[in-house]
Amino acid sequence: RSMLLKNFMKADRVILGLEGGSQEQILRTLIAPMVQIGTVTDPDQMVADLLRRESEVTTVIDNGIAFPHARSNAVRALSLTVGIAVEGGVSFASAANLKTPLFFCLAIPAFAPTAHMRLLQSLALFSREMNRVERLLQSATPAAAARYLGNFKG
Repeated sequence: RSMLLKNFMKADRVILGLEGGSQEQILRTLIAPMVQIGTVTDPDQMVADLLRRESEVTTVIDNGIAFPHARSNAVRALSLTVGIAVEGGVSFASAANLKTPLFFCLAIPAFAPTAHMRLLQSLALFSREMNRVERLLQSATPAAAARYLGNFKG
């Protein structure tokens, strides 16, 4: 059974116009809302854990969507942020020469190592339909993006 995305989607967890930069800069931007709401207690540790996970195997899938995620002692509760990149996407995975337009960043508490599986499954289901992804990418406001994703019943 998939997990309802609306439990994780609020306007303050959506970043529109995500700029490029280094992988670390992008990840820092993606976790900023989690730091703000207190689910990530140590941003440096979280970024280090995300970078380590990306170095093992990229979380970018065929259509360019990225699912950066990591288990960390810096996480108090399972969290999700959504990053919608600037027009055309940004470079994220060095091996892939494709641009990444959309990021689903998950912070997973170390004490609940499989807590994210159903959430990841729902996001993967959502991402399979390019027309859905395109509609999300067209969101005019963070609230519209959060509502659209939150209404998905995967």
